[in-house]
Amino acid sequence: MVGRMALNHVVYVRIVVPEQSLISTLLSAINSNIKKNMKSIDLAQALKPYTEGWVAINKRNKKVVAHAKTFELITQKIKDAKDIILVPASKNYFGFVTYLNA
Repeated sequence: MVGRMALNHVVYVRIVVPEQSLISTLLSAINSNIKKNMKSIDLAQALKPYTEGWVAINKRNKKVVAHAKTFELITQKIKDAKDIILVPASKNYFGFVTYLNA
């Protein structure tokens, strides 16, 4: 005969939400670190004509060198190019962050 035992477990979960001031302080520290270590580059004008597909940008001069509807096509277009970054095209680049190893 196999015995059965009922187990009752009570799990307490404590959710801690940092105060708004702590969040603001942390975000400020992160932004400060980013500003020290990374240079912001505004590509808004260069990317403005491209609202769909993929865009290839030259890392050195920050100019668009190719555009294509699909990732496969853009990689074919730039297969022999060097110092290129690929960016997905969008109607709105607000808040868009990418890494440009310039």
